[in-house]
Amino acid sequence: MFRALTSLLLCTVCWLGPDQAPRQFTEVDFRVKGVGLGSAFRVVLRQLGQPVSSKRQKMDDDFVGECGPAYTSLRLRYEGASLELSGDLKGRNFFVISMEVTSPKFLIAPGVKIGMTEEETRSKLGAPVEERTESGSRILIYATKGNDGSAGLYFRDGRLVKVLWEYIAC
Repeated sequence: MFRALTSLLLCTVCWLGPDQAPRQFTEVDFRVKGVGLGSAFRVVLRQLGQPVSSKRQKMDDDFVGECGPAYTSLRLRYEGASLELSGDLKGRNFFVISMEVTSPKFLIAPGVKIGMTEEETRSKLGAPVEERTESGSRILIYATKGNDGSAGLYFRDGRLVKVLWEYIAC
């Protein structure tokens, strides 16, 4: 098995050629007050306090399809931030699966803040995995720590207006 995987990797690198080898990219551990992907619900409440609003919803097999088992979604909204947590069908064991920040009152580790320029943001995070323009926003895409999700940094008129990071569902 090891030989087969090694051979496959070597063939891929040889086929791509030396100038087209897979690009290394930076993985970023985005967090707000220590809360990030995978953080438990109790940690969210301790670090961020009580949300302005919350909504619980069962996501059954019809909704999740082939992406995984049914779960309970808990959406928390704060002034300038929102989080989605996933828990079991009984509504327990919640952990963060996505976070969105739209307010400069939240400092996003590693030193990103709403209102920064694209240049300032790149100096903190390095080169993105992907760049694109969509609906009037310039979006820089980064891999999250552990490469188990992605983060989109949205810029309008050269300023950061939103950061959204989440686990990859499928």
